[in-house]
Amino acid sequence: MYSLDRKTGCTVWVYKSESLVRTAPVMKEVPFGESTRHLLFFGDLSSHFYAVNALTGEEVWKKKVDDQLISMITGSPVIHDDKIFVPISAGVESHGATSAIDYSCCRSRGGIVALSMRTGETIWKTWTLEKAKLIKVDPKTKKEWWGPSGASVWHSPTLSPQGDFLYVGTGQASAPPIDKNHNSLLALETATGQIVWSKNVTPGDVWNWSCMEKEGKDGNCAFFPGEGLDVVAPILTISEHGRSELLVSGKDGVLRKLDVKRNGEVLWEQKVSASGILGGVHWGFAADGQAVFLPINGRFKTLSIEYGEISYKIEQEAGALVSVDQESGEILWKFRPQIKSCLQDSRSEEQQKQCSLGYSAAVASTADIVVAGALDGFIRVHSKQNGEVLWQFDTVKEFRAVNLNDESSKAFGGSIDGAGPIMVDGMLFVNSGYSMFDQMPGNVLLAFSSQ
Repeated sequence: MYSLDRKTGCTVWVYKSESLVRTAPVMKEVPFGESTRHLLFFGDLSSHFYAVNALTGEEVWKKKVDDQLISMITGSPVIHDDKIFVPISAGVESHGATSAIDYSCCRSRGGIVALSMRTGETIWKTWTLEKAKLIKVDPKTKKEWWGPSGASVWHSPTLSPQGDFLYVGTGQASAPPIDKNHNSLLALETATGQIVWSKNVTPGDVWNWSCMEKEGKDGNCAFFPGEGLDVVAPILTISEHGRSELLVSGKDGVLRKLDVKRNGEVLWEQKVSASGILGGVHWGFAADGQAVFLPINGRFKTLSIEYGEISYKIEQEAGALVSVDQESGEILWKFRPQIKSCLQDSRSEEQQKQCSLGYSAAVASTADIVVAGALDGFIRVHSKQNGEVLWQFDTVKEFRAVNLNDESSKAFGGSIDGAGPIMVDGMLFVNSGYSMFDQMPGNVLLAFSSQ
């Protein structure tokens, strides 16, 4: 975890974590006796959670929130009163680990844990699924099959205005039997962690990484696979009638409005894109009370009846930024990048091949604009009214980085994915470079000024 000077990019302090850090940090002024400290909270990919002094980087406490060997933390925490709520993902098992034919799939599951902000002590932990049971054993190889599993919480929970409930989106099941809480929106009491209601939006979705392998039918995809249609972090809004409503979307490419008081009853839904493991909405969308702004990826899965014959295709006309009326669900406008953005003369042949026109990273909005980074490497500022591009910048180039003095080291941009743009005091911060899924790699944090 790095602390950087916002104006110059110079390093203030560095904290060495146990594993890779993927969550955005959250800062809070926390009382300690008669004084207070500004603490920075974040998690890593081996389920360690940290509280460090935001001014110095000194560790205040560290907590292993889950003993599952293959769980991780990818979503940002949420704070209320003296509790901090941390999402848990079963990501490694639903992804790479299952590719091995002899791997005994699957036992890990998603969850939420509530910790004390001051000490890291566990207050409660809630799993999205019941504990996996042994289903069968191959008499020859002794390979085991377990279930249920999955229903990861990849994203940050959403807190109710009064702080009494958390609303949590979950991912697909990793193996049968199927539990109702996969691909769902869950409502939890913040005091106890009890699940009050669950709304499944895409039932019957069982998928793990082995479903993309030719050996999948002989390994851990011995079932007809689904699509891996995770539900991303919901947005809580208050309607013009004073009703609490949740906006929910995910990789199924559908935006839904749910009634909170009626246990997630669907008020309306709008199909905005095709579904798929690399389609739909990935990392988060935005809303302003009148309209919803959704980043849509343009990579969808083609699945044949024969296991192992699974391929991905890039629909160059499918990626888009979409605006939807928050009250009615009507599509207001769509912006689609053009193929010419991938075919810039300044780009190498390899970069042009790796380029696609989808939006996967989270988007951000202000009173007048929507800011979105795309897989083609462009960061764009759009008008909220009609989606018109007011400003754009191609990040796929070499940069002179403030922390690189060695000429043999280079900083360069690529696809923009995962983390969304941050805007504060006339500055815009964007990560560029994301090599997963054969996208354009890169290694820069870029700071722009509106002056």
